[in-house]
This record gives sequence, C-alpha cells and structure tokens, in this order.
Amino acid sequence: MAERHHAATSECDIDGRAVQPLETLLTVKSRLTQAATESVTVVLDTEKARDDLSRFAEDAGYCAQPLGRRDDDFLLHIQRGKPEEKEQLEEVAVADQPTDSVLLISSETVGCPDEQLGRMLMKKLLYSLTETEQRPTAIVIVSSGVRLAVNNSDSIEALRVLEDAGVDIMICGASVEFLELKGKIAVGRVCDMYQIVERLLAASKTLSM
Repeated sequence: MAERHHAATSECDIDGRAVQPLETLLTVKSRLTQAATESVTVVLDTEKARDDLSRFAEDAGYCAQPLGRRDDDFLLHIQRGKPEEKEQLEEVAVADQPTDSVLLISSETVGCPDEQLGRMLMKKLLYSLTETEQRPTAIVIVSSGVRLAVNNSDSIEALRVLEDAGVDIMICGASVEFLELKGKIAVGRVCDMYQIVERLLAASKTLSM
C-alpha cells in the first residue's frame, strides 16, 4: 500500500484507493502502533469507502474525522483514542464477551431431506427465539437463507420481532445480489462479507444452522 505526504501537512498519507477498507485499517493499525505516530490521513477514492473505514476505525477504538475532499479523493483523519477511552472499550468488550453469541443461518430450511418440513422447522426455530429470554446478539443470514428476510417469507414476522428486541440481523449482500433479491429485503441490514467475517470472529460463541 503506497504512502505519500499531504500537501498541506507533515502527516504521512496512506493511500487506500482501490483497496478494501479492512485491508486499509490493518495498515492504519500498523502505523499507529509506532510510538511517534499519533495520527494518519487516509486517501480514499469513494465516499462509501471513507464512511466504511471511518466506522471500522471507530469500532476498533480510534477517532475518525472526515477532512473533506482533495481533487477527486476523499480524506479521512484517524488518530489514536484517548487511553482512558481505550481502557473503557476493553472493559466493556470483556464484560460483554460471555453473552455475545451469533446465530449463522445458511439455508431457508432446517435440514434438507424434506423441504416442507425444513421450512416449518426454521419457522418454529425463529419463532421460539422470540419467546425465549436468551437470544443471540446477532443473526447472520447467508446463501439461500436470505430468502427468509423477504416480505413473503414464513419467518419474516419472527425476524422483525427479534430485530425490534435488539438482535442485529445481518443479511449477506453477495447472496442477495446472486439470488436477484435486491430491493426485496424487508428486515435487517445488508452487509458485505468483510462485515460478516468481522462479526463472526468477534463473537464469543457462534451457532450454525
């Protein structure tokens, strides 16, 4: 990943153009671990890339501030968070870890020998989650499972209840596009695979259906 100096400052820029935001974040983390480096300015080619990197950086405990544009590029200033803020974030993460569970759903049915039975079991499973006190922190839905999140799904109401109760419903964007369901997802938020992988790796427990 190329580096260059900002024309108006002595800060070293990180060129994040045409690079995935998570890859850029790894470069930022590496630079900010150096004792003499408190902040960096990242050059990005789209507003979406800037916003995604800003969100990832803040989730990682850094302070992110958009700097506007330079020619056709978007600039993002990232600096280390205050030590006390970092300690608080770490304490919260440790405190939340035992209850942070993710349910991964990769099909619209439970099992495969009988499709009708499988659909019924999935509907009952999600409905049962709405009736229990213990619920997953997030539900990640990939592959054909994304059909559960469209309006005519048998399980849509259960998913809505779970989302209203605070469960993060993450829908795989690649699966939505492949199955031509763009614009038809009625619950949850459509995420890219980097966000999904990050969420799965951060969970203390992952259940797969």
